[in-house]
Amino acid sequence: MIKSPYIMTQDVLPTSPQPTVDIDDAVSATAVANPTLNNNPPDLHLEFFLWNYPDFPKPTIRTELPQNLERIEKSEQLVYWCSLLLQRMSSSPSLVWAERKWLEGDSTEQDRLRWIATRMIEEFVPNVASRSSVEIAEVVSLGPILEKEPYRKLLSSIIAAFDDALLLDVTLLQGLVQLVQSNSPGYLEADDLIKILSILRVRLQGTHGQSSEYSYQLVLAVSRVLDVMAEHGVKGLDQVVEHEPLSGVLSTLKGSSDPYMMYQTCYAFQALQYVPDNETPLQAILRHSTGVAKGLIDITALTNLDLGAILEGLSSLQSASLESTFNTVNTVYGGACSVMESGQCALGALKEKYGTGKKQPWYGAIRAAHALAQAGQMKDFNRFICEAPCRRDPLFQWGISQMLLEMTSDAAWDHATQEHALCLLLGLHTRDPEWNRDESLRIYLFRTMGQLSNLDGEVFNGNKTGIRYPMRSRLPPPTSSPLLARVLDIPDVEYDLHLLRMQRLKERSKGIYIPPQAKPSLKAGDDTQFPLMEKALEFLASNRQVLLLLGDSGAGKSTFTLKLEHTLWKNYKKYRPIPLYIDLPTVDNPTQELIEKQLQYHNFSEDQIREMKLHRKFILICDGYDESQLKINIHTTNQFYQPGQWKVKIDISCRAQCGEGSNIMVSIY
Repeated sequence: MIKSPYIMTQDVLPTSPQPTVDIDDAVSATAVANPTLNNNPPDLHLEFFLWNYPDFPKPTIRTELPQNLERIEKSEQLVYWCSLLLQRMSSSPSLVWAERKWLEGDSTEQDRLRWIATRMIEEFVPNVASRSSVEIAEVVSLGPILEKEPYRKLLSSIIAAFDDALLLDVTLLQGLVQLVQSNSPGYLEADDLIKILSILRVRLQGTHGQSSEYSYQLVLAVSRVLDVMAEHGVKGLDQVVEHEPLSGVLSTLKGSSDPYMMYQTCYAFQALQYVPDNETPLQAILRHSTGVAKGLIDITALTNLDLGAILEGLSSLQSASLESTFNTVNTVYGGACSVMESGQCALGALKEKYGTGKKQPWYGAIRAAHALAQAGQMKDFNRFICEAPCRRDPLFQWGISQMLLEMTSDAAWDHATQEHALCLLLGLHTRDPEWNRDESLRIYLFRTMGQLSNLDGEVFNGNKTGIRYPMRSRLPPPTSSPLLARVLDIPDVEYDLHLLRMQRLKERSKGIYIPPQAKPSLKAGDDTQFPLMEKALEFLASNRQVLLLLGDSGAGKSTFTLKLEHTLWKNYKKYRPIPLYIDLPTVDNPTQELIEKQLQYHNFSEDQIREMKLHRKFILICDGYDESQLKINIHTTNQFYQPGQWKVKIDISCRAQCGEGSNIMVSIY
């Protein structure tokens, strides 16, 4: 996670976290100049995204490509691999060479990937209400790669479970919205979205007096579903049964003193205006551009959005429809001092105007910015934000700020994109005088910057209210893959490995350790010495398979091997090579089934041992080779690294044949 500097009153971007300040100081009133229709932005050097990324459309978590018959360990691998199959079907130009090469491989194995995804849906659908948050995140992540039948089966089951739940399940709500957003063309039906919106409206009506988090999540979900409805041209929303009741619920929230609730309600109002319509917000903008033929706009067919056409259309739309709106804006800003003195903010004064039934360009502009980001046109996205004709509109600034904050906290975006999004956000609010006028937006940013810091485990003392705003538009990636494990019948070994790790770390938690030096041979000079731990870790990172430690009794070989095991367990991560210490003299006949015997000693089952033999790698740390009276090569007799056998690297300690004091010799094979 990105560590965020969170003071937003500097003239330049802060380069390191600043001291926390009181909320009253952070949102102190500032003078606001009258805006005009001349929206030429100043040259503020806010170009943080310097390129478009056609190879990275939409946020995507990429993994290593599978080798032939390789077992899938995590659901994110399945999502990525199946997404490549979909891109091949659509002849996507964004595939890199390695991806194209993989797609030329075994079609039978690729069909198996689709089968696994379908089986995971069948595993999840029974008893949806009892599923864990990890299982919900795992199954929802499959949304973009599912075929139509399993997608609709999953969607129906989640809608039913959410509707039946007595209490609001925030994870299930977020999962439902994410699944709707990730639909493929033709998968959603108008009745699906209308039913979801109806359920959300009823839930929203019942949140009076409940947790503010519930209200935040529900109004955000309403906005996201309305976005999807607008983009899909849903026309079946009954004006009396749904449209007017939802408008009524939103009207009760519009007067909220909470800045986040005010903005999200205004946004939902605008999205609602596009639902019983014949064109999407982006189509409405492009229709006003001279570069796009009227009646020929099909957003779903556009693979490269024309930034010039978007800016031209938005400017034309603004000129045609916003004269009266800007009169209102001028009136509000003209009385800015009295507004600030009364405790109001520009957004609060404008919300009555923007919460009406009239379509406003700022909503279409936000959807256009979203489309550019999803298409990977990040340079155009950056430029559009700085040049949009409605960039001075407080609600446009709210929407862009929220979008950039979501990008910084969404692990599906690569780290560089997250950093650039945060820098652009801070640049807009510290360098651009047009972006730091609205008090409510400053309050929101101050609090959410604190949440960004807290996401990384840091303490943020400025957020005294304890308010937690929704920071992500999607669920975080699942921390494990229980559905995949059950479908593939994978025995759970990680928990028992965790217990073994805790046991071994506890046993070695005390004691004095002096890092030993080693030589390339027992008779080498002292000037050839090197740190033994450094050499051992270098060996583990190489392609070599055996490291031999030779030394006299008392040289520190056993102490080092235990320290090496402790170091490896301390740094162990899931699915990485497993360190296993073996005291060879205590093992009966170590020439055969050496690893099996040691794992049985640690109480692993036969199924777990078979699982690890086929799909995991080990680092064997074998001590006392000479004391076990062995005369043969245990690497050979145990058939290590043979097809179907254990995949290991071995660190073996052995007493030297000739006494050389306290020296240790290292040989690597």
